[in-house]
Amino acid sequence: MAFSAQCGSAACLPDDTLARYHRLALQVLETTGIRVPCSEVLSAMAEAGFKVSAEEQQVRFPPDLVEAALARIPRSITLGGRAPADDLELNLDSLWVRPQSGCVNVLDLDTGACRPATMADVEAMARLTDVLPAVHLAASLIYPNDVPETARDTATLAVLLNTTRKHICTQPYDLGSATRMAEMIEVVRGGAGAAVDRPPVTFILAPTSPLVIAPNELAIMRCAAAHRIPSFFGATPMCGATGPMTLAGQVVLMHAENLAGLVVMQVLQPGAPVIYGIRPALMDMRTTAPLWGGVEFGLVSAVALQLARRKGLITDTEGTPTDSKALDEQTGLEKGFNAAFAALYGANIATGAGYIDMIMTASFEQLVIDNDISGMMVRARRGVEIDDDRLAVDLIEKVGSGGNYLTEPHTLRYLRTETFRPAVLDRQNRANWERAGARDVAAVARERAREAIRSHSTRPLPDHLMRELRRIAFGR
Repeated sequence: MAFSAQCGSAACLPDDTLARYHRLALQVLETTGIRVPCSEVLSAMAEAGFKVSAEEQQVRFPPDLVEAALARIPRSITLGGRAPADDLELNLDSLWVRPQSGCVNVLDLDTGACRPATMADVEAMARLTDVLPAVHLAASLIYPNDVPETARDTATLAVLLNTTRKHICTQPYDLGSATRMAEMIEVVRGGAGAAVDRPPVTFILAPTSPLVIAPNELAIMRCAAAHRIPSFFGATPMCGATGPMTLAGQVVLMHAENLAGLVVMQVLQPGAPVIYGIRPALMDMRTTAPLWGGVEFGLVSAVALQLARRKGLITDTEGTPTDSKALDEQTGLEKGFNAAFAALYGANIATGAGYIDMIMTASFEQLVIDNDISGMMVRARRGVEIDDDRLAVDLIEKVGSGGNYLTEPHTLRYLRTETFRPAVLDRQNRANWERAGARDVAAVARERAREAIRSHSTRPLPDHLMRELRRIAFGR
């Protein structure tokens, strides 16, 4: 038995409040609906019984059909790695952490300067991701600037497939990219249909707020359905811009858009493995900049996580967001604070490792630091485990007043499992810290990153497979 910290605060919402949010989201879907500018998807939705206006390109969702579609969504998804031993099981009890995707800049490991990312950075970051034990998944954290823009996503996937053993989350630019990625998956898995049971890649998808699924995303959704590729669908309404200014209104809109995306995927492929994504960004009304690191992000995520869990949906939330441009106190504050929301309110995937600067810049050092944050998140999710041995009443009475527990077998039994041991966060006293060089956590992480990139490698794919991946990635 465990007293789990998950959703263990007064901020946990009563079921009637969650039911109201859900009911209002269904109301939006039924009365306003979602614009779906794709004739093939409109036809499929109409055939499935949804209310379709071909002229408006609008789909309205009867609540009973929504609920029926949600019931078909798998409650467990195998995220395939290079080999079966590298697979992860994603379900309502899991907490896996992955890097962000889509950064076009990187902090140079040698100079600390922010510069455009390159293919060499993609490979180095993949090596680092592969070796960090608490960064459980890989992702297209970096999009390189030294390849044609139309091939950045597919070229990145080719490097990841060759460099890491972990499951990969990536965001195809368009249908052409998605189709090439599906072909690449078949190459590494050994033929068409070979990746169905252990898919090595998850596609990242999103609607266009408010209440539109763009033609490009619909095309990628159809590709994912045809090839049975797991899909993350994450609405990102921005408070005051593409969504209501109020947090409660943002929850309603985001929940409605996410439900719509999941339902469309179920119509395209009944039983499709899909993930409910949570990305409640804000807009700074003074500058119009998108904000990711604020406390409001965590608050809305906490509500959305409870909504999704109430319907039995697997979730992915932004677990370690930050708006800071440096490896500083702001980064630690924003990432740590929002990570607590993700861990304690039941996220199944927490995204955001390795980035700073509003998802513009990747950092090798930050990925190493976020590995420790990930470890703390997993420990927080475990909560305080309770049984007679852990309660230790007999031991307390045995040691009595004025004794100590250092030599007790009970201490030896639990000293490696009861507390989290970070890799780079410092826990020395000041004298020992000074003797070790008085380095801050960024300096320690920089050294660890360099060593990991230099020394770690996964056995690459056979040359003939890698040549084929490159051919596909660049459309040759």
